[in-house]
Amino acid sequence: MTLDDPAIAAIHEVRHQISASHSHDPRLLVEYYRELERKYQSRVLPSHDDAMAVTVSAYEPVETTSHVLAEVKSADDGDKADTD
Repeated sequence: MTLDDPAIAAIHEVRHQISASHSHDPRLLVEYYRELERKYQSRVLPSHDDAMAVTVSAYEPVETTSHVLAEVKSADDGDKADTD
């Protein structure tokens, strides 16, 4: 795997879009990811030391980039509707 790997490029693009949708604000990004943890709580299990949580996805279907982008757009649209 190299830096010009298309899969890595796609991951970087999605991460950039998620960051941009939260004004590249670290606090907003942490809030967003914590909300995802709450939303998908059934997929998160405590780690051995209970200091962190790990996502178990071996038996879950992998979400595609387009699915993640659609969810981000949907969340953004919902935020805009709340402020209108």
